[in-house]
Amino acid sequence: MKRSLLALAVAACAGHAAEPTRPAPPQEPARPAPPQELHTALASRTVGLVLEEDSRKIVEMTIGGKHGTERTGRRTRARAMAVADGKITKLATTYLEYAFDVRLGDKARPVPPVAGHTYLVTIGDDGEVADVERENGEEITDDESRAVAQDRKNTNRIGGAEEVIASRAWRVGEAVTLDAAQRERFLGEQATGELRLKLVELTGVAARFELDGAFTYGDGANVNVHGIITLDPRTGRVIARTATAQLGGVWDGRTEENATYRELPPRT
Repeated sequence: MKRSLLALAVAACAGHAAEPTRPAPPQEPARPAPPQELHTALASRTVGLVLEEDSRKIVEMTIGGKHGTERTGRRTRARAMAVADGKITKLATTYLEYAFDVRLGDKARPVPPVAGHTYLVTIGDDGEVADVERENGEEITDDESRAVAQDRKNTNRIGGAEEVIASRAWRVGEAVTLDAAQRERFLGEQATGELRLKLVELTGVAARFELDGAFTYGDGANVNVHGIITLDPRTGRVIARTATAQLGGVWDGRTEENATYRELPPRT
C-alpha cells in the first residue's frame, strides 16, 4: 500500500532537524544628534573652585629699529579663597612651572623668581589686583609682585571672546563677521577691518570656534590673525586657545600663543 503524502513528508523531515530560530542581535540605542545651536552664559565662581592654566607665548617683533623677543610660559594652579557676588576676591595661586625670556636688542629683563612659590592675591571691587603676598609670609620682591599681578589681572574680567559669544546664538557651520561694537569688545579696543568667528564643532562639553581676521589698531599696528577658541558650553568660559598672528605697520613681527584652562569644582 502506498504511503500517504503526509507520511512521506514526516519521514523526510525526520532526517533533517529544523534549525532553531536565532534571536535577532540586540540593536544599539539611537545616539542623540549633537546640538546644532549654542547659547552660553557665564557661570558664577564659588569658594574652593580650582583654576588651572597651562600657557605658552612667543612674540618676535622689531620696535624702533630694535629686535625684541618674548618667550614666556606658565603652569599654575589657583584656588578661590573668597568670593563676592560670584566674583573671586581672594585666591591662592601656585606657580608649578614658569618660563620667562624677554629681550630687546642686547638687553634682557630679569626673570621674576615665582616658580615653585604660592601667592595670596587680593582683587579689589574694580577687578584690579590690590595686593600680592607670599603664602609663607616671606618677603616678596617687586619683580614677583608685578609678575603675579600681571598674570592675575583678568581673573574677574569677562574675556572678549566669552562676552561676544554669550551675546548671541551660534549655529554650527555659520561664519559671523563681527560688527564694530563686537570687534571692540572682542579685542578690548577699537580697530578697523574684519574679524570673523565660525562655530565648527559643538558637543555637550566643548564648543570650538575658528577665528580669522585682518584689522588695524588706532596706533597703526596691522594684525592678521588665525586661531581656534574652545569654550565649555556649561560655563561659557574659554578652555583652550591657539592663535598665530602676523604683525605689520608700526609693528613688524609675529606672535604665537597656546593655552588650556580648567575649572575644577570645590571638593565636597
